[in-house]
Amino acid sequence: MLGPSHGALFGAYAAPTSGDDYAAMVGAIATLDNQIGRKLAIDNLFVRWGHQLPVRVARWDQSQDIIPMISWAGAPAHLITSGVYDGMIRADALQLRALHRPVMLRWFAEMDGIAKHSLAESPGRFIAAWRHVHDIFARAGAGNVSWVWCPNAFHFADGVSQAYYPGSGYVNWICADGYNWAPGRPRASWVSIAHIFSAFYHWGLRTGKPMMIGEFGVMERAPGQKAAWFRQADQQLRTQLTAIKAIVYFNSVNAGMNWRVTSSRASLAAFRAFARDPYFGSRVPIS
Repeated sequence: MLGPSHGALFGAYAAPTSGDDYAAMVGAIATLDNQIGRKLAIDNLFVRWGHQLPVRVARWDQSQDIIPMISWAGAPAHLITSGVYDGMIRADALQLRALHRPVMLRWFAEMDGIAKHSLAESPGRFIAAWRHVHDIFARAGAGNVSWVWCPNAFHFADGVSQAYYPGSGYVNWICADGYNWAPGRPRASWVSIAHIFSAFYHWGLRTGKPMMIGEFGVMERAPGQKAAWFRQADQQLRTQLTAIKAIVYFNSVNAGMNWRVTSSRASLAAFRAFARDPYFGSRVPIS
């Protein structure tokens, strides 16, 4: 699945307010759609390794002309390549194949970070594991699955992320996650979306792949600043980061940090205008 020829797909992770069952997950995305006055193009769905894939939610997404993006966590890389999980991986591939229409698979995101280091083990082992999982899906005939490779944005500046790239034949979308961490993290600077994704953007251009922002977010600081950040992000994506073909907001409260667009009336109004900008009205056929 290729990106749109003009503009960018606009998506989000809509964190349920309670529970993680079908009703809660579908309710969360429907609520966010209502809050921002539009239907999202991508629904980011997180699932832990070894847990049932959210196939029923993905099917609902597709019925709404929303592309499901499954963010599937990983296991120790050497165990994956050894074949320990082959049966599970094949069964999951067959489930996604049965959806028929396009699905994005953002497998083992942020593999280059400290939190995932013990699982990724090394760039070489991660790449071998990625290719192993990809090849099982290919043999299962899951051609409707688009592979989204998604490290941390900040590690592109020092060359760490690039070492984990599995190769163009194994990746459909180039992706990165990045946040404006101020004021949630001590000493974090207040930075724009263009600053956060600059190194990723310039490296990604050379790959020739469609680019995605897989997670991004901003917290409240002084009154009106979060809203202003959304307005600036809208403008920078339209004028400076035009090769980015999909953006996916992280609409959640996580570790005490409130990324939700409803954190203030001003922020919701600004995000709503951001989401409804015609530049982000692109959709791709999923039937």
